[in-house]
Formats: sequence, C-alpha cells, structure tokens
Amino acid sequence: HAGQVKVEETVFANLAALTDVRRATSHKFRRGKGRRTEVFDNGKRYRVGMFGGAGANTLVKGSFDYDNCREDYLKSIARLRKEKVDVFIGNHVWNNNTEEKIKILRETGKNEFIDKDIWHNFLDFCERRLEEIILKEKQS
Repeated sequence: HAGQVKVEETVFANLAALTDVRRATSHKFRRGKGRRTEVFDNGKRYRVGMFGGAGANTLVKGSFDYDNCREDYLKSIARLRKEKVDVFIGNHVWNNNTEEKIKILRETGKNEFIDKDIWHNFLDFCERRLEEIILKEKQS
C-alpha cells in the first residue's frame, strides 16, 4: 500500500498521519478534534485514535468555554466509544504511558502501543474525572 506507515515508525514521527481524518468530538471546541487513521505493521492494519480535547480544565465551574460543555464532553466520549481503536495516541505522554512503551519497544521489540483495551480505559478515566469534578463541586 502506498503511504503505509509501520507502527514502529509512527512511534514517533509525531504521527503526522493523524491529521488525515478529523471528527467533531471535543467539548472544548464545538467542532473539536478526535482523530483516527490507519497504520500498518508487518502487513497488518491497525486503527490509530486520538481524543483532542480530553482535558478537564475547562470542565470546572468558572472555566467553561461555553454553556453545556460538560454535556458535549460526555457526548464526545459516547461517540468515541463506538470507534475501534488498536493504537491510542494520547495528547500527553501520561495518557497512554508513551515513554514506557517506547522504552519497551526499543529494548525488547515488543510493541505495547498495539492495545485494544487502552482506548476504552482512557475514555472511562475521562468520564470518571468529570464525575469527580461534579462531586467535588457539590461538596463545596
């Protein structure tokens, strides 16, 4: 396939390929950025996903970007749950343990970026974080 990118090469040519497809998913921007593309490793195709706008800083009362941003955030998560993602790329290295996975890849050749569970685990984390923000505000 022309334009095929091995997973190892994407780790990390900054995943420029992620700019290929955009979806409206973010609470931060009414037309936010959830991105997905495909990469190949040893001839096998993997779907790469990223949730732009996963941060909670604009979900705290007094910091809203717009009314209903919390509702939009939850709608974004619900839409993203429907996406099949094999390789999750976080907005920050802690989102998917990027540095640890790179180290393992370099030292052992094992590619832990290919992980069918981490996408949904991260979305669960995002949802729980919003619930914690709301609970903390109610307790204040």
